[in-house]
Amino acid sequence: MGLPAGDAHSGGAVYSVPSANQEAGLRIEMSIQVNNILRFAADNGRLSNDLGELGDNPAALQYVPLGENAFQLSGQAGDIKVYFNSNDPVSDLLSDAIAIVSGGVSPTPAGSPAI
Repeated sequence: MGLPAGDAHSGGAVYSVPSANQEAGLRIEMSIQVNNILRFAADNGRLSNDLGELGDNPAALQYVPLGENAFQLSGQAGDIKVYFNSNDPVSDLLSDAIAIVSGGVSPTPAGSPAI
């Protein structure tokens, strides 16, 4: 039995992931990296020089140490860009991302503030 028509493996249509889900996935990935950065700092008494020093270096993320205890992390998924500064709460980074990817909440319409 072959693959259904339209399946990416058969050369048919490739379905895109909704932008809200892309952004939510990026925010979750970034929050995991923030946790890794903070864990590294707690274990080593300093921030890492780069994400590679943490054992992982996702191509979609850029990390910039800003001083002894501050850093900026940014990420991109398609046209979506997300920025995080270590002075901001991680909860702001996550927003409603977990609920969106788990199907627990509808994505906020473009131009509307997330609650």
